[in-house]
Amino acid sequence: MKDLTDILYKHLDLVWGEIESILNKDKVKDLEYYEQDKAHMLMFSDMLVDGLVKQFPKKFEE
Repeated sequence: MKDLTDILYKHLDLVWGEIESILNKDKVKDLEYYEQDKAHMLMFSDMLVDGLVKQFPKKFEE
């Protein structure tokens, strides 16, 4: 469960950075945080899919 907690806290850190950048009108930082968070959430979604496939392999057979 620690991995999931770490991933969610990382997401919160990135979102918070994006919010601060927006409030400070720093468009460059905002875009950097956005791109980092997008990549992070794509990694997270891959991890979730892998877990679902391992937990329910028969549901994903062709």
